[in-house]
Amino acid sequence: MITPAKRECTDCDGTMHEVKMVDKGHGNQSHPLEYAAVDAMPSFWIGQVPYAGAVAAFLCESCGLIKLYGVPHR
Repeated sequence: MITPAKRECTDCDGTMHEVKMVDKGHGNQSHPLEYAAVDAMPSFWIGQVPYAGAVAAFLCESCGLIKLYGVPHR
């Protein structure tokens, strides 16, 4: 998805690797995390907020720090 400029943790210099963050939503459904503009409004017709992109996450194996990156939709 995205490769950070530096694969070392900024807190402890440990190794960072990509992890999948999901929103469980309702019931047993799960959805990848996405982000929207701060002023995005739900659509009049379908009631959903237009998302601007996905969220990529990286976890440090040593200290547990999670870094999030925005990946714009193309």
